[in-house]
Amino acid sequence: MTEPAADPRDDFSIFADSVHMFFNVSEPFVMLRAELEDMFRQQIASTKVLAITCEGEPKFLTLGRRLEHEEGEKVVVTHYGVCFQCSVDVETDEHREEGLRCTMTLAIGELDRPGEERMQAWMDVHEDADAAFSEEVFRDKFLGFRGALE
Repeated sequence: MTEPAADPRDDFSIFADSVHMFFNVSEPFVMLRAELEDMFRQQIASTKVLAITCEGEPKFLTLGRRLEHEEGEKVVVTHYGVCFQCSVDVETDEHREEGLRCTMTLAIGELDRPGEERMQAWMDVHEDADAAFSEEVFRDKFLGFRGALE
């Protein structure tokens, strides 16, 4: 079975130099689209994401731990987060909206524990989108996710 391909209607080019930061995710753009669409469908079940256009520079945060290795120290990434802005074209049974401003934040953790990985995503739209893209809000969401199991 072949992996699903990124949707050609989407523009994730802001990640051209940083796609390697999506540790343990083989198809990050497929995953991001699915997460966004799922969050929209939680609000209105008939929502379809028609296109995603990412804008600006994405933000990343990582946490890791040092391991002693026969060749010296090695750092293993245990958690990471990404925050980015985009405009999304969506359609429901009722209406269509183009260029909906959105900030998506994603946190993935327990990467050092195969089979126990977890993820949380946030979507902020309209006037909340810019505030959600601030360093402080991103960091607080990420660290809150990290500490949720402790």
